Amino acid sequence: MDLRLERFALREDLIEGFAQIRQEMSALRVELLRWTFAFWLGNFATTAGLMALLIRLLQP
Repeated sequence: MDLRLERFALREDLIEGFAQIRQEMSALRVELLRWTFAFWLGNFATTAGLMALLIRLLQP
């Protein structure tokens, strides 16, 4: 009987642990998406600025 209770407690601990890991992974995913968006926005702005500069410099 005691073994059943230990298995049940272990199962509950595992379920709680997995739920916590899922929450942490979800938060990390959102943060990674934000940084990815910021990176691409900065990359686009830099490329657009360089293209505008080249167009101005190459015009006669």
